[in-house]
Amino acid sequence: MKLLVVKFLYATGLRLTQGLNLRVKDVDFAQQQIIVWNGKGMESRVTMLPAT
Repeated sequence: MKLLVVKFLYATGLRLTQGLNLRVKDVDFAQQQIIVWNGKGMESRVTMLPAT
């Protein structure tokens, strides 16, 4: 489980706290994107979901 989280953080470029705060509804498999709420500077952003 820990290795999966580390690979996910590395592939998406998220910070540790952003990755740990992700919820299932923040990951959109149809659009291949992840919504990060209140990231650095308290701004929300959308990042790509890697294929692997």
